Amino acid sequence: MHYPPPQAAPLPGQLRAGAHSDLGMMTLLYSENDIGGLEVMDRAGSWVRVPVIDGAFTVNLGDPMMR
Repeated sequence: MHYPPPQAAPLPGQLRAGAHSDLGMMTLLYSENDIGGLEVMDRAGSWVRVPVIDGAFTVNLGDPMMR
């Protein structure tokens, strides 16, 4: 999937994608800009921002890998 950069600032409270879990085994996300926005929920239930590292991949393990 490719999520292009937004053309305008989001409206207050607007989300590009709501909270969800990934049904696949693994999702690879390529960082090519500094827009950010990806957050993950830790085991305590708190949302944590995923750092954007230009040119790097974020590996997100999906539901089949959960224990």
